[in-house]
Parts: sequence; structure tokens; C-alpha cells
Amino acid sequence: MMPNEGSLLFKSFYNGTECVRAGNGTTLPIKHIGSFAISIVARSLSLKNVFHVPSLKSNLILVRQLCWDNNCSVIFYESFVCVKDKTLGRTLLEASSSGNLYPVHVTSSSSIGSLS
Repeated sequence: MMPNEGSLLFKSFYNGTECVRAGNGTTLPIKHIGSFAISIVARSLSLKNVFHVPSLKSNLILVRQLCWDNNCSVIFYESFVCVKDKTLGRTLLEASSSGNLYPVHVTSSSSIGSLS
């Protein structure tokens, strides 16, 4: 999920009836749906069916979707998270924790999302 539609690839207007429910119970409308790619050293991680939710403050990566779309596993530790390729067992991505989230940064040092 992301607040800025400009990063979505192959986007289209969302015509479904679902919405995102925030932790405080507020429902947030979904405006678009599309794909997103995270470029990392080993390969690109793709995310399909990413929602554009303008009311969000930052990008959020759904762990199940990341694993499903990329045949990888995510292991959470107290101070960091590790994304591993399930076929080769190779580490694809690591991110240190920042509070309750694990911000993910690309090589340009811009934050692209948080694992939650």
C-alpha cells in the first residue's frame, strides 16, 4: 500500500468494494491498484496488486504478499528483519528496526516502505 500513485506500474482505477482499515478503526479508501518493484542487489522484488491509498503517511509492504509474489521468506528478529530467497537460501534484503517498524531503503537511500 502506498500514498503516492506515481510509483505504481501498470496502475488502474480500483473498482472493488474493499477499503483499508487503520489501527484506530478508520476506513481508508483505495483509489488505484497496480504493481511495484523494489530493486535490490541480488534481483528485483516485485509486488502485485498494490493499493494506492492516499490517506497513508508512508508505504507499507504486506509480508504475506511479498513472500507470495517473490518465493521468499521473511524472518523477524528483535533488531532487524531478513528477506531470504526460498530456493537458494540467499539473503536478499536486511533492514534494521526503527521503533515498531522495519524501514526498507533502496540504494538511493530513499525509504520505499516498511515491513509490518
